[in-house]
Amino acid sequence: ANTLWAVAVLQYRPSEQWLSQVEYTCRKFLQQQQKQQLAAAAVAVGPRSQQQQHDARGFSSKGLHQVLWAMAKLQWEPNDEFLTSYWTVTQQQLALMTPQGTTGILWAAATIDTTAPGVWLDTWFKATQLQMQNSRFGDIDLANALWAVVRLGLRPSDSWLQQGLASAEDVLARAGARELSVILWGFAKLGVRPPGAWMGLWLEAMHGRMNRCELVIEQQQQQ
Repeated sequence: ANTLWAVAVLQYRPSEQWLSQVEYTCRKFLQQQQKQQLAAAAVAVGPRSQQQQHDARGFSSKGLHQVLWAMAKLQWEPNDEFLTSYWTVTQQQLALMTPQGTTGILWAAATIDTTAPGVWLDTWFKATQLQMQNSRFGDIDLANALWAVVRLGLRPSDSWLQQGLASAEDVLARAGARELSVILWGFAKLGVRPPGAWMGLWLEAMHGRMNRCELVIEQQQQQ
């Protein structure tokens, strides 16, 4: 996970052979982790032994996000066998992820134009709605979530959308210009008309960002 992340961040495009090998290795890890999850579900609920804890290897919730995010950044679409294991493993981890992880995975899926199974998406919407309710979403998280939902042609529940509006209201004042644009664009594409007070906050925030842009342009012209 860290290897792929670093390569993607450095904007280096490896060979097709190298990427294929990394995908193969990741798939083997995911398949092993999938078997561990099935085995854990089959045993009685109770404290796990030290040996069981030692044997449980696999991607962390952060690592799962990093893998697909990096593949999207590298414009590498993994095969169906990889994705089948990936969706199964990540579904069990969504509740443990940060908003950056949950929204980043769907952003990555939308970027490489692949859709997760319906049961996975149901779990994702529940997890992200809970994160929004707990005021854990930032402006980038919400922008990424809305962009991915629209890109994949998904239709969230009314309760998810209303929670999204409430979450947005909490972050508008400190949101970046790009995030402000994507958030409003996302709601518009989903047929959501924000209330007047909400729009007032959005317009005020965007006005502030445009003033900053004007100052930057003036400073550049004076140099």
